[in-house]
Amino acid sequence: MKKIFLVAALLSTPLLLGGSVFVAQSQITQAPEPDSSWQELHQKINYQIRHFPGVSGIYIRDLRTGWTIEHNADMLFPSASLVKVPIMAVLYQAQVAGRLSLDESLPLLRKLKASGSGHLRFKRVGTRIPVRELIYKMITESDNTATNMLTDRLDMDYINRHFLALGLSRTNLARTIMDLRRRDQGIENYTTARDMGNLLEMIYGKKLTGSEEMLETLKGQKINDRLAMGVPSEWQIGHKTGLMNNACHD
Repeated sequence: MKKIFLVAALLSTPLLLGGSVFVAQSQITQAPEPDSSWQELHQKINYQIRHFPGVSGIYIRDLRTGWTIEHNADMLFPSASLVKVPIMAVLYQAQVAGRLSLDESLPLLRKLKASGSGHLRFKRVGTRIPVRELIYKMITESDNTATNMLTDRLDMDYINRHFLALGLSRTNLARTIMDLRRRDQGIENYTTARDMGNLLEMIYGKKLTGSEEMLETLKGQKINDRLAMGVPSEWQIGHKTGLMNNACHD
């Protein structure tokens, strides 16, 4: 059977590690108890946890069987660019609510340019970019300027309210992605392995408006030097990376 992995893992080195991995097959059945292969996987993961020089948070769910492997699944980790996945989900729901159109274009303002990932910061001020293109760049290139443009269009209060509406009770957006001044003041964006896992399951299960587009966007990820390195090349993987001090996410 064809397998599709949706992956959103929080990897923080040397201090933090968290992850969410979903295995889906075309038939959904409930197995009574984990088989030997799953138990072996659990043992290997526990070995890695014990030898990892930091704190780990892991949530793995096999959508075919419902089996899970959890370790600190509800522990808060600085989300870095992983917060861009729930921002994407909120944008699609905002279109349904009439808050914006994914076909509208937003102007690039100087105040929204951000350092780090992405190339939009080099574009001329005033350049107009369609929302769909901004979403694609935010996810596949982790473009921070695109993220700021989209966040500015909705505002943080709206985004945080809709994180809760999506059931992401431990995920927040307290500052823009590259606002290092506020980060140094202790203002941080957080999420958990379980929140990311539940969001991926909703997208894969087509329970959100725009799920199919979001899945294709996740599969278009251009930063593939982490979890993708350990996945067989013939498997499709949808994932999102992130990087900050002491944190390397996927």
